[in-house]
Amino acid sequence: MPSIVYRVPAKGLHQIKNFVDNHNETNIIVMSVPHRHDLEANSCVNQEVNVYNKKLKQLLKSFDNACIIDVDTDRDIFTKHGLHLNLKGKERMANTIVKAIKTTLNKGKSVHTHTKKAEDSKSEKTGTEGEILTTESTPENKNHPIVPRGKEERTAP
Repeated sequence: MPSIVYRVPAKGLHQIKNFVDNHNETNIIVMSVPHRHDLEANSCVNQEVNVYNKKLKQLLKSFDNACIIDVDTDRDIFTKHGLHLNLKGKERMANTIVKAIKTTLNKGKSVHTHTKKAEDSKSEKTGTEGEILTTESTPENKNHPIVPRGKEERTAP
């Protein structure tokens, strides 16, 4: 039975790798798996979440077209039962996603294809591969409110 448990995360990582690799002309933002506050911190599930997130970060470092957003583990951004994000957590995560999108768009570059030689792409890297963004509250993301549905025509600052 334990061998099945370990194959599922490997399959998920393999699918993510294939997706990112097959969409190498698209910027991709991946979120890490959140900590489960409804379980003990050292539970086998949370230990697997930590291992999976480390493997995910390592995997995405090799792609210029992908970055990972670390989900904040602060208990105060989760609901009382600890499994889902509360309003504060959703706002923080939405702001982090907005920041990741703006960071990607502000770089003003199209993503690299993987047809270049490894030594060519090393010299052209802009320091964005494997970039990790966090949901920590910063002064800059507090000024980006979530736009409610029906208000999409509002222009970004």
